[in-house]
Amino acid sequence: MGQGTQLQFCSECGAEYEAIKLMLFNVVQDLSNGRCRECRAKARAETEKEEVAVRQIEISQKRMKWRSECGIPPKFMNKEFGTFDTKRPGNVQAAYDESLAYANGFPVEYRRYIKLNGIAYKSLVLFSTDVWGIGKTHLACSIGHKILNRWNGEEITNPIIFCSEPDLYRRIQATYHYTPEERRGCENEEDIILSMIYRPLLILDDVGKERRADPKFVQRILFSIIDGRYKNLRPIVVTTNMDGNSLRDYLGASKDEASYDRLWEMTGGEFFQIKGESYRRR
Repeated sequence: MGQGTQLQFCSECGAEYEAIKLMLFNVVQDLSNGRCRECRAKARAETEKEEVAVRQIEISQKRMKWRSECGIPPKFMNKEFGTFDTKRPGNVQAAYDESLAYANGFPVEYRRYIKLNGIAYKSLVLFSTDVWGIGKTHLACSIGHKILNRWNGEEITNPIIFCSEPDLYRRIQATYHYTPEERRGCENEEDIILSMIYRPLLILDDVGKERRADPKFVQRILFSIIDGRYKNLRPIVVTTNMDGNSLRDYLGASKDEASYDRLWEMTGGEFFQIKGESYRRR
């Protein structure tokens, strides 16, 4: 095996250059592939550019897949920060800023964040008491979209799960009516609750929107989810039309149903009230 140089002309630009030759098993190998240094560098740059383009397509496709799987409703698939109207009375601009900062700060590599910091990223409760349709769900979905848009190929699973509280209960109660045969291949209550606990970010929308005849059922389910996320350092984004006192009563104030205290601690002791006018009545 031997190596040497030889003057020859580049097959791309025709310039004379020193080709690098390698004798391997009595066969001469041209390590320069018939091209000068500049043309080889240009070829490498083009290859790297193509690889980046392919990777970006793969990332875009994965983002689309995660969006379709995370539970964001079709109506809100295009409801991002760029489509949120802040030119309204009230403090909707401040709510926008708070939500955008939350999404920008959320650690995309969440497991690594927990490992390094040993604490959970803060939770966020967005509430309004006098107006429906003010844009809380829009902002909550915008947070989800922004986090997915910030993902750039890191080795993680889908970081977002979105669920409205009414849909959560319908999904759980549907499992009570499965036949024994259906139960073998379908999710049960525990499966649903666990799916709400371990995703890096849960967006729980419209808490308290539908009052149910059995408040203990509501409190039990919400305690299981909030307590599970509290213990596993997983944050929650909550939207509701209840103020703090109403939410405390709704979640249950007994020792065994201390959801409110956990949620309050997870937010750092602050819920964000949005004031303004309804989108729907404009």
